[in-house]
Amino acid sequence: MEREIIRKIIIEGQEFVNEIPLIKRPFFFEKNGNYVFVGIRQAGKSYLLYQRIQQLIEEGHSIEEMVYINFDDERLRQFTTHDFDLILQAYASMFNLRPILFFLTSSTCHPKLIGEQWSDSLVPFHNHCFAYNILVER
Repeated sequence: MEREIIRKIIIEGQEFVNEIPLIKRPFFFEKNGNYVFVGIRQAGKSYLLYQRIQQLIEEGHSIEEMVYINFDDERLRQFTTHDFDLILQAYASMFNLRPILFFLTSSTCHPKLIGEQWSDSLVPFHNHCFAYNILVER
């Protein structure tokens, strides 16, 4: 996996989530909370993730702090849990901020990640990130 590909995906993700029109749902997000949204297809998990991003921006965070990675992206087909550090490296090469991570994946789109231990791979993020949010679609 190349860092330049991750950099491009980060920028594209920031542009994408910044332009999503939302109907806000009444949902309380804990300050500095880390979330994993799991559920059936088409239940609104992705939009809950987008709502969280827009809520953070309304609270004063910048779009540059948001790192939205959608593992449905064909460019990430070879990504494994060993590549998670590349996300932080790519981000740090662009911004001098503490990132807030949003990962979108499904059990069908990226079997390499689903079969591995996410919890072990995300340990390094605890020291470098403001928060992380993961959506897993079943």
